[in-house]
Amino acid sequence: MGLSDMIARARSASANTRSSSGWSPADSLPSGFQSTSGTYSLPLSSFSSLEFATDKGQWSKGTVLFTREQSGGSGLPSYGAPPPALDGKEQISEIKVQVEARSNSEALLNGWKVTVLDEGYVAGLKLETTDSSPLAAALSFHVTFILPASLTGLNGLRVNSNGFRLLFDSSLASNFAIASLSLRTTDAPIRLSLTNAGDVRISNENILDPDKGGIKCPGDLVSGSVQAESISLEVQNGSISGNYTSTVGPISAATTNFPITGSFTARTTLHLSTSNSTLAGEFTSLAPPSATSSVAGITVETAQGKVEGTFHAPSGVRVTSQNCPIVGSFTVGALLVLKTTHFKIEGKIRLLSPSSALLPDTVVGSPSPSVLSAGSAEPPSFQEALRQGASSSTAAGGTSRAQVLAETTEGALFLEFEDHPADVVVALEASSTRGGKVGVKHPAGWEGSFTASTGLMNSASLDFPPSSLTGASSITPEVNYTVKKRSEIAGTVGNGGNSTKLSGTNSVDIVVG
Repeated sequence: MGLSDMIARARSASANTRSSSGWSPADSLPSGFQSTSGTYSLPLSSFSSLEFATDKGQWSKGTVLFTREQSGGSGLPSYGAPPPALDGKEQISEIKVQVEARSNSEALLNGWKVTVLDEGYVAGLKLETTDSSPLAAALSFHVTFILPASLTGLNGLRVNSNGFRLLFDSSLASNFAIASLSLRTTDAPIRLSLTNAGDVRISNENILDPDKGGIKCPGDLVSGSVQAESISLEVQNGSISGNYTSTVGPISAATTNFPITGSFTARTTLHLSTSNSTLAGEFTSLAPPSATSSVAGITVETAQGKVEGTFHAPSGVRVTSQNCPIVGSFTVGALLVLKTTHFKIEGKIRLLSPSSALLPDTVVGSPSPSVLSAGSAEPPSFQEALRQGASSSTAAGGTSRAQVLAETTEGALFLEFEDHPADVVVALEASSTRGGKVGVKHPAGWEGSFTASTGLMNSASLDFPPSSLTGASSITPEVNYTVKKRSEIAGTVGNGGNSTKLSGTNSVDIVVG
């Protein structure tokens, strides 16, 4: 009997190759598998935290789905009519939880247990499975939390699991607030759809199996759309994608060996980190510039990959990498630092003017509404954030100061300034050692000092067409320069306070206009 059971399990397991976390209750039961299910009711207050946890045992894997009833009745989610805001009043509701287990082993199917959590302002489920492991056996779960349409928010939602994919239905994206969201899982994706959350902390990883040649979840480990007060995404061996917006605090996203892609907009600082892969997308920090702080609004750390995208930050952008090309468009007000090794740097730069006529007159400084109001806390615009910090970053004489630093080795370096407002003074230093060409292009009307130096066997050049030297006024500024040697020149254009310093071991070129 034991041998026949093992053979039957092996046949059913080989016939059912779908991932243990990839099925839904609507899917037909595979040959050789059995199922069991149960429904649980959880009384829950809007001031409570909802939890799901997997305890001891090695068979806790599958899917957890969070969804809402249709307005006016039960069933799977729909947007429905907007429920009323909480207005600080406690709501008492009942949450329905449906649990289904599927297995090709009767011992495993009868060996799991669900414990209902009801501890003050904490409600939820704890799943326990056996430690036994019959050969060729499989066991997985599908857990559905169905929130009533009348419930407009939760104080907290926490998941602590292994091997469970975590899904948030789009019905939670409208008129529903979660003050604190904490999710942890492994080897399975997290799919998000939330527009009103407080502190969001997410952890996921593909656990590498030394006995197998691949990872369990080759797709995105974290994806979707989130708008929250602050967001932290910590991932290992998996990709991050989607749209993420913070309305009050920072955003941090970190992974290894896989890319980070999408749109990230942080109300304060944005920190991104990856390795051996690409970081690409649109990245925005609304932190205003400050004359007393050199902290960049956007910081990027990566190695052995590629950085490309569009970066917007009034307080600046700092990209630090190794063996990684940097290609992008950078809109900054105070600071831009681009550092890498062995690869090229290409950047189009737009400097922001604090007195830009495009900026609105109002300063956004009011706090965002509570997430439990179930309203949408819209972050300020990029222009509003810039104006908010203009007074603190403006130098004497009505001008602001910006610093641009770019460094690489063995790679070409080229920077093009698309716009240079008259009320911004910029200090630029760019260098490439061991063979990379260096070039910078300033817009017409640029004035300031410059130096360009290179190796003895190469040349430094200036390209100042007379037409490009005339700025807003019709007066052509005076150009003075000294050729110290074939490989080094220095001089000034007009009386501007800008400075450009280029150095390299290959050709070095400065172009205006």
